[in-house]
Amino acid sequence: MAENRNYAVLRHPDASATAIEPGGGGTVASFGQLRLDLINVAEQNPTYYCPVTKEILFDPYQTTCCGNHISQVAYIKLSKYKSACPMCRNTEFSAYPDKPFQKKTRKLKVRCQYGDFECRWEGCLDGLLAHNEELNDYHVTLKRIRSIAPEEFILTGYEDFKKSWRIWFSPSFYTHPNGYRMCLRVDAEDNGHLSVYAYLMKGLNDDFLLFPCKSTVTVQLINRDKLHQCDIVFDENIDPKHSMRVKEEERQIIGYGNSKFISFHKLGVYLEHDSLKFRVETKSIKDVVLTL
Repeated sequence: MAENRNYAVLRHPDASATAIEPGGGGTVASFGQLRLDLINVAEQNPTYYCPVTKEILFDPYQTTCCGNHISQVAYIKLSKYKSACPMCRNTEFSAYPDKPFQKKTRKLKVRCQYGDFECRWEGCLDGLLAHNEELNDYHVTLKRIRSIAPEEFILTGYEDFKKSWRIWFSPSFYTHPNGYRMCLRVDAEDNGHLSVYAYLMKGLNDDFLLFPCKSTVTVQLINRDKLHQCDIVFDENIDPKHSMRVKEEERQIIGYGNSKFISFHKLGVYLEHDSLKFRVETKSIKDVVLTL
């Protein structure tokens, strides 16, 4: 019987398992997986959203197989791993920039994706990048003083992820206002399960926090009314190597969690367009801030 580990280990010491970091590069429009709201109810049409990333189509690509639209970020990732079309599953998958549709989406009225962090900007989607460049330092400050969790992350290209022994790391998040910085790691294990681990990271608030970290991270796999979850508890009962302050690297070398989060045969109800959506919530076990 396979061991049910609570810590993450690399299955291939030769590094043949490839880590996938979130986000794109170059001029790809990425809004940090923060919520971006359309102002006009009449414009809240599913055709304006990427079925893979669930974000508004800033740079829409139209598929040649079924004519649907996906985001540039999704197309780059799917092409890199030679995935099938996430909508019609055609293996001869390709797409091209749809400029006429792009003109339409960039006229959509949106609120700043930092609206939950008290930025009150509203305008056309086309002006959002300029707004972000102009107020980048202000946005960073807002995120620094406000909690990010609960937050949702999407793992795209699941079938290729499972076949290729790859490792996926989520974007980082803070456990609470002025709290610990963490990220999730998801693996397709050889024990027939999807594993999930939480990693403590080097954070902006570390000088004012108590270590070892004491916090509960609740990881949920969600799809509409379906939910599967587990609690990852950082307390005095775990090995301190998982919960001590990170000083040298960006994150801890070893994560802590569940190597049997969910079996592959139960994943079907959570898969949508070859993607999995994770939600993370956090709760402090005790007072974690240093008394000065």
